[in-house]
Amino acid sequence: MGGMAVLREFFSTNQIVVVFAYGLVYFLLGFALSLQSRRPSELTLAKALPLLGTFGILHGVAEWGQVFIPIQATYLSARAIVFLWGVQGTLLAVAFAFLFQFGLRLLAEGLPARYRFLPAVPWVLFAAWFLVFALGRPFFGPEIAERWLDAGDVWARYLLALPGAAVTCYALSRQSSEFGRLQVPRLLSALRLTVLSFAVYGLADGLIVPPANIFPARYVNTEAVFQLTGVPIELWRGARRRAAPAVFFARLRGVLIRTRPPAGGRAAG
Repeated sequence: MGGMAVLREFFSTNQIVVVFAYGLVYFLLGFALSLQSRRPSELTLAKALPLLGTFGILHGVAEWGQVFIPIQATYLSARAIVFLWGVQGTLLAVAFAFLFQFGLRLLAEGLPARYRFLPAVPWVLFAAWFLVFALGRPFFGPEIAERWLDAGDVWARYLLALPGAAVTCYALSRQSSEFGRLQVPRLLSALRLTVLSFAVYGLADGLIVPPANIFPARYVNTEAVFQLTGVPIELWRGARRRAAPAVFFARLRGVLIRTRPPAGGRAAG
């Protein structure tokens, strides 16, 4: 029990470092994917990579808000700080929407034309979330503002992050047949691990949310995880499951080169 208390104290003291590193992982992975997506390729996955890269970059920047906004509290008014937290929450919701769109874009590639509307669904949900979030902005006191921000975060994760991760898992698993034809066994193994990592992402980022007075956030939340394990949710979110996508997309880089269309193919299209 004493060891658990020490562990909680350590991570509480170093929370800024943990959150900054967590955001950095997302930002670098997103930046790498954005660069990788510039390589022409005939792979279905390659067409959707810019969306996943944008998700990573925005997610990283949003996480850094938890580091830098508290620093500004010394210099800015309470109203300005609430506004900055609102911007941070909106940026995170936009990142979730890009992940959701990535998964639906992959699915739509293999479906009849009547399903091509699917990639727009996340933005309809985002618009609904933003409308409620913006209209519910607080006018009274810091406690109401905190509840407003937490509620916005919770619903962004429930509406966008959780289904986005689920759709991405399914969409990536559907790519296994296309990757199988490339005859790169290690890439297939990395793809399966990446699917698993996004499943864990859905649980850690989409289901485990800040404490809020709604079900299931009242019981399944970041504070409960921290009290139970002594480890902040950022470490659970950012450790092992971030390695699998990194390995997969590193190997994918070589495959994108191999599947580059013929020199005249793009001009002919």
